Order: sequence, then C-alpha cells, then structure tokens
Amino acid sequence: MHYRIYFISVLILGAMSFRLLDNATKYFLNLHNEKELLKPYYPSRFQGKPIPSFSLMLAKDRSILKSSDINIDRGTILFYFDPYCPVCRRQLNEFVNYAKELSDFKFIFITPYPFYQMMKIYDEFNLANYGNIVVGRDFDDKVSTIFNIGSVPASMLYSSNGKMKGMYIGFVGHKQIISDLK
Repeated sequence: MHYRIYFISVLILGAMSFRLLDNATKYFLNLHNEKELLKPYYPSRFQGKPIPSFSLMLAKDRSILKSSDINIDRGTILFYFDPYCPVCRRQLNEFVNYAKELSDFKFIFITPYPFYQMMKIYDEFNLANYGNIVVGRDFDDKVSTIFNIGSVPASMLYSSNGKMKGMYIGFVGHKQIISDLK
C-alpha cells in the first residue's frame, strides 16, 4: 500500500515538474526574441581601452599574430566562437552573407578549439577569400579569460581609434555592427 502511495506521489510530482519546465521554456523563448538578443553588453573594464595582450596562431600559415601587431586603422571586430555552436555558425553566415556591406571593417575570428577544427570552419565558410577576415586559434585560452567570456558567440567591437566600443554576447546583426562602428 505504501509503495502505491509513493508511486502516485512521484508520478504527480513528475507531472508538475514537466508542466513547470514547459511553462519556463515558453517564457524563456518569448523573452529572448531577436530584439532582446541585440541588447549590447558593455564591460566597463575594457570600454574605451585598447586591445589587451594575447597571441593567436593564424589559420592561413600557422604564424603567430600578437594583438599588439593588429593595426586598427578602421572598425575592427574580434569574434570569439565555438565551431560547433549553432548561434556562432549563424553569426558566421551573417558575416559571410553580408561581406560586401561589412567590407569597411576588419574581422578577427578567434577560437580556442584545436587547429584542425578551426580549419574546418575556415574551409567550410571559404574565409580565405575575404581580405578583411583573419582567423586564429587562441592556443593559450587568453582571450576568453581576459574578456571573461562565459558563452559564445562574443563580439568585441573596436572603433578606428583602437578603443573598445562595446561587446555583444550572442548573435548580433550586421546592421547593428555597422551602426555601432560608424
């Protein structure tokens, strides 16, 4: 008899849990619409400051690029991504699909993933064909530590004066980038 009461109690609690989870999911999906995702996050620690020190292994020739060697003579976007993240891939598609509109800006795509995984993205999106895109591996995982990146994609925007303008966590449309960096 006690087992039957216990079983029914667990069944009722389980059904209530699924109902709460279903409601929470619906709320989350409604809350995080496209406009909500475009809200910028400006880390006060880096706003108005130059690019901090880090090094990348470049996809095109395995050479090392130091952040101090990055010439910021125009708007520059540091794009931190995970090759398997669906939102990161959507962001990559946005950059590639609107390459003409974004040609005034310099992009530095950064991933901490192994070189061969970075190269899969490099080849899949034909990134060698874009003169304003540099792809590199954050081999010592400094970028995520410096910028305190807890989720991807992350886009750090730098104006032509070399100072950080802002940072986005999540997808950001090309029009928002153009608006922020002009």
